[in-house]
Amino acid sequence: MFDTTIRSLAKQNVIRNTLLILVMALLVVGCTPPKIAPTEALDLLTAAYDHPTFDPSAAAWEELVTHPAYAKDEIVFLEIMALNGTDDALEQVNAYVDALTPAIEEAGGELIYVYDILSEGTGDLLELHGEMYRGGVAYSVRFPSRAALVETMLSQPVVEAHTQRNAAVAAVQMMLGTDKLPAAAAKILKDTDAATLSTPFIDRKTPAQLLDELKSIYPDGGADSTREQLERLLNLKGYANQPVYYLNLYDWGSYGEAGAETHDAYNQAAQKDVSAHGVNVSARVDIEQNLVGPYDWDRLVLPRWSSFAVFTNLRLKPSYVEAQRFRVDSADIYGNYITIAR
Repeated sequence: MFDTTIRSLAKQNVIRNTLLILVMALLVVGCTPPKIAPTEALDLLTAAYDHPTFDPSAAAWEELVTHPAYAKDEIVFLEIMALNGTDDALEQVNAYVDALTPAIEEAGGELIYVYDILSEGTGDLLELHGEMYRGGVAYSVRFPSRAALVETMLSQPVVEAHTQRNAAVAAVQMMLGTDKLPAAAAKILKDTDAATLSTPFIDRKTPAQLLDELKSIYPDGGADSTREQLERLLNLKGYANQPVYYLNLYDWGSYGEAGAETHDAYNQAAQKDVSAHGVNVSARVDIEQNLVGPYDWDRLVLPRWSSFAVFTNLRLKPSYVEAQRFRVDSADIYGNYITIAR
């Protein structure tokens, strides 16, 4: 009896130690085995997502699943959906987002925000029927790996709801990359109420006065808003107290790596003024793959501002105006969407 007990305990120890070794090995390489093998995932993805405009191409899916860090390395994913204007388009996209949310959590991901797009703030990012697009829905997610993204996309409810998404959209942008925002900075930043922030550069000024002042500093178009865009933004409902969430996008283009360095210089030069205006940045992503869309974006920044009024005050502060020269000289294409997070 005693010998049997000893042998049983020894066997249990061997099993336990073997399991521990396997777990430690996985931790060392920084990954967990994907639930769906890359080759199988590629076949399933190309079968489920085959729209020539709204879905990634077979080549894009293949690049994703064959990436060396497919089963490891955290990524941030963003999808921007321009609605096609049909009566039930928003309802259909919302059904798609509702299917995504539990699938993201089940795959170990974290839904950062779902955004309702108010306006393009800068740049002609999507043009539909000859007009700049000023609405739609976007969402951002933090995934533990590309494999987790694929697991989400192959969830049966998501695949089924994807039909509604395609029936509702007129244009799509999808991208992913690595978040370069220091973890310590993300923990420090908190949401700030606009009423607690000083705004001496906009106080007691009318929208018309602010518009003229802004256009005297920032040129029309390019890396800055046009007069028409600014006029609309300065008259937004909730201008003074509604938090706004930007989707900032950069394509370095001819600047190459120098563009990234210049944008980093902008962040450093503007940091003090930006922090004083209560910014909360969800992610600063170096984009590694553009899955769908007309641009090869290089960087994505997701800041929250306490209100558009607070952001306008920042843009009129002389020291911030000086820092702007770095941002303007960093990219061939720069654009953003101004949104409200749900």
